[in-house]
Amino acid sequence: MRTLLSLVAVLTIWLCCWNPVSGNAIPALTILDPDGINDIAYDSYTIKWIDDDPDNLAQINLFYTLTKDAGDMGTPIIFALSEESTEDSYVWRTDSITPGNYYIRGEILDGVNPVVSVKSPGRLTIVDDPSAPFIILHEPDGSNDVTKDTFRISWSDFDADSDATISLFMDSDAEGFNGVSIISGISENSEINYHDWNVSTIPSGPYWIYAVIDDGLHIPRRIYSPGPVNVNGGPSITITSPDGIDDWVSDSLTITWQDSDPDSDASISLFYDTDNTGNDGIPIASGISEDSTADSHIWNTSLVPGGKYWIYATISDGLNPAVTAYSSGPVIVDRRGSTRYLRVSNLTTASATITWSGEIRGQGRVEYGTTNSLGTSLIDGPGQDHFISLSSLLPATTYFFRISTIGDSSTEIHDNGGQLFRFTTLSELPQSSNNAFSGQVRNALSAPIASLPIFLWVERDTSADSPDPYTRVSNLLSTITSQTGDFSLNTVTLSTLQGSSLTLTEGDRIIISARSAEQGQASLSLSYSNSLVTTGLNLPVTLSDDNLTMNLQIRKGFNMVSIPATGAATLDSVWLLSKSDKLIAAYKFDRSSQTYQSCFRLNDSFLGSFALNPDESIFLRASEATVIPIQVPGRISRPRSIKIVKGYNLIALSWSEDIPLNPSTAYDTFRLMNEDARLQASYIWSAALGKYIMTLRLDSQTLLGETTPLEAGGGLFIKSASETLLTPLR
Repeated sequence: MRTLLSLVAVLTIWLCCWNPVSGNAIPALTILDPDGINDIAYDSYTIKWIDDDPDNLAQINLFYTLTKDAGDMGTPIIFALSEESTEDSYVWRTDSITPGNYYIRGEILDGVNPVVSVKSPGRLTIVDDPSAPFIILHEPDGSNDVTKDTFRISWSDFDADSDATISLFMDSDAEGFNGVSIISGISENSEINYHDWNVSTIPSGPYWIYAVIDDGLHIPRRIYSPGPVNVNGGPSITITSPDGIDDWVSDSLTITWQDSDPDSDASISLFYDTDNTGNDGIPIASGISEDSTADSHIWNTSLVPGGKYWIYATISDGLNPAVTAYSSGPVIVDRRGSTRYLRVSNLTTASATITWSGEIRGQGRVEYGTTNSLGTSLIDGPGQDHFISLSSLLPATTYFFRISTIGDSSTEIHDNGGQLFRFTTLSELPQSSNNAFSGQVRNALSAPIASLPIFLWVERDTSADSPDPYTRVSNLLSTITSQTGDFSLNTVTLSTLQGSSLTLTEGDRIIISARSAEQGQASLSLSYSNSLVTTGLNLPVTLSDDNLTMNLQIRKGFNMVSIPATGAATLDSVWLLSKSDKLIAAYKFDRSSQTYQSCFRLNDSFLGSFALNPDESIFLRASEATVIPIQVPGRISRPRSIKIVKGYNLIALSWSEDIPLNPSTAYDTFRLMNEDARLQASYIWSAALGKYIMTLRLDSQTLLGETTPLEAGGGLFIKSASETLLTPLR
């Protein structure tokens, strides 16, 4: 019956496999034995197959392989067997083959069509001593072997005197025989050749099984299963956007998430809901493959009524219970204009602050009240960024509001699609951890930025399985910078999302963020100091300029440049030079030759592209002055150490805290040179002379230039006696 089925399969393959180019039918080959059922060999084994080639010109080659992988080509057994022969078998001498478990790979080729390669359905076990015990694992074979509770491991075994014992192990791969014991002491003499393995406490993932059979006389034999079993603890999903921070859309929203499933066969459905409980929302999309790397979906909101909505996702693998997760914050759907960055912050029992940025410049207005009639309004001065504080509010009371920007010739009104926005005051004042933060914001020219909204919130690790498990757990604090660019905030008034006091714990992180429409083209530099910590915790503080655009000023001639890039950026020299037709060439320091080399020359030849690293610098040559706008990733962290090599080092100053040197740190050449004893001299660019001049030489204590502050976007050479790391202070 098996031969008949195989013949039918071969016939089907032959009928569908005609080569229209050569006019020649593609030959077919199917290996029948070994099929993994009692296939044991000591000195020889008969390999069997069926083949077909209408031209009777094909030849067959045989190999033995350790795996069934298509890329495992194996070791030759015999070449050039005639397909025309009616025997369709070959007796393989195995007495010189290393004992083990092998698949058979066959090739059939006719010299016209591509080579057809197939493998046997099962493995052959070769032994060197017919009196020694052996074992063959049948399951798992890697085919649909998925379980969440129990899995049946099955095998065939033999021992001449029936006194061997069997042990089973699980392993994360199929090599080394270095796994963890499942069970031992199974009698080979038992007629029950299987074991039901309880995997309920095993972490999710693929596991190979291997068996050891030992009769106490011969060397114990070990064998891996043909494939792994997937222990499936169930899929998981976390919505990363929207998160309730600046999620204001008109016609579309990009929903993003992070998911996992051990066997990558789960399906995701998305919904929107008017609250974040009940799983009773309206479908957005379904049938999204968890296996996709996109982890995002663009939701068309053009037909969705204006309002506040939470997004939730359901992920199901058909084996475990479906998992549902809501977004950490809502999205506002409003098509009556394009306002940005709407935030409610500084919530207390009697006050709140409304901030937003409009598309037009004008006077900001907030109309608010405890009913849809509103009744009270406040205004601020003209601009695009608006910061209006409401006071004399009632505790534990919901307030409705709408916002508007009144320009010279038009007015923007935003009322949440007619539903009005809303917030609820706290029932009691929070008594949270007492941490005071102060800081300063400056632009690319180190000038202070006034009236810039600054926000602070707390994120907490809530999902260990997620690549970025942090979720916002607090309401927002806010302030605006003074005329000197200064700001201060204290977490003592910070509340949880539920309105209660917030206790900071180890592992929390504090986010300090700048948001602006007006300052979007400013090169912001945030710095902070934590002047009061009563928690006794060392909490990380992340500064954010929220993807504001930075303008890179380029002079005519050679410019020393450091790009404010982080791991999230993918800038390279080709991209950079394409941003302005005034740029001619780029040069990068080659540490092997200790020289600067031209890497990209637009007016001559292409000499290669290179990535721009945050701790390195480059020269850009320009035909005339120009400006390059660069979008900077939103999260920036503490200054990095600068790697200093022996000899001359090119060091550039930039504008974000992710770059080693920052104008807010008030560096000058004297302070810089004194931070490391191995530094010998410094050279700085003279715009007047058009060249680099020595400003300080420590080995002779000679000061050759003024110790003026280092300019943002400028640079200098440092000469070092040996390799070192220079770590700038804030």
